Amino acid sequence: MIAVISCVWQRQERLAYTLDQLSKQTYKGFRLYLINNNISLQNKVYSLAGNKKFVAKIYQNKENRGPYARLELMTKLKNEYAWMMTLDDDLDFGETLLEQWSDQRDQTALQGWAGFRFTGGYWEREQAKPGEYCHYLWGSNLFLPSTAVTNTLTILEKKYWQCDDLWLCYHANKYAGLNLKVGKIEGNKINIDGKDTYLSQHDIKINFLEELRKRGWKNASGSILANGEVAR
Repeated sequence: MIAVISCVWQRQERLAYTLDQLSKQTYKGFRLYLINNNISLQNKVYSLAGNKKFVAKIYQNKENRGPYARLELMTKLKNEYAWMMTLDDDLDFGETLLEQWSDQRDQTALQGWAGFRFTGGYWEREQAKPGEYCHYLWGSNLFLPSTAVTNTLTILEKKYWQCDDLWLCYHANKYAGLNLKVGKIEGNKINIDGKDTYLSQHDIKINFLEELRKRGWKNASGSILANGEVAR
């Protein structure tokens, strides 16, 4: 069974579409955990998701906790599920998304549908190909074993709550000893809408990456070098 974790906040109009895409999945062994970070949408979220059999639970946050709430929920679910998947509401995906991830489960890796190897600053990076190791995985759709979740996953300053994907990649590698790998996923398409820009997150993410580098991003045991080899 796979725990699918998704958040609702700015793009509430995407919720119905996301639920529709999930209802068409060929793989049925999953449960959706929906985090509502917009308290004004409580009734709407329950009305849209409440009658879906694959919805396990809806969490309502009085304070917008951003995607950091996914990390909190992973910690709660780590003993209930062997596998977890994050799903952003601006992702278009095919009917076999969960089936594809299930078929390429890897206990040694945190996987994502898109990833990069850093060659310099935050924007100085090259895209990794499917099957390759990398430094950073795009958080819009990640697939991970529950062993990626340790007691330190939620130790993240509030100012970095929007940087959950950077933190999860660093954390899974350094603390859980997992590789970071790009999955061979077909059918995914992201709807770029400038969310980071209107949330003023660019500078914060750049600063956070530099802070993580100071903590030993590339020197951590099991980290991925630019040539694709694993550092030991």
